[in-house]
Amino acid sequence: MASIALPDAVRQTVDSTYPFGMSYSPGGEHVARTGEMCLRIGTWEGGDVHHDLTDIKAGQTFPACPTCGRAIGLTYLHE
Repeated sequence: MASIALPDAVRQTVDSTYPFGMSYSPGGEHVARTGEMCLRIGTWEGGDVHHDLTDIKAGQTFPACPTCGRAIGLTYLHE
């Protein structure tokens, strides 16, 4: 599969929309993983079977699941 080069204007929009350490899922929400630094304060939901909610401040690292201790993906819910 060949990669497609993005024009500079599009690349700048994408880079500013998707902060380092976070990405977007196909549904459009912010997603992050355990150990990454949080750039957006708010409530995040764990992506494992427990679906624990965690309030995380900007600058903190994303924690492991508080119930089982495993590394997880987290989805941003709200500020």
